[in-house]
Amino acid sequence: MDNLSSEEIQLRAHQITDESLESTRRILGLASEDWNMTGKMNSL
Repeated sequence: MDNLSSEEIQLRAHQITDESLESTRRILGLASEDWNMTGKMNSL
């Protein structure tokens, strides 16, 4: 990583940010599904 240009570093930073955001979306989706299932099971 020593020989990367500032543009390459910026591009990689954006890629990491995008990956992190997508991971967060997946986690929130799973948490939401779990919360919905818990509510449905508690109402049985």
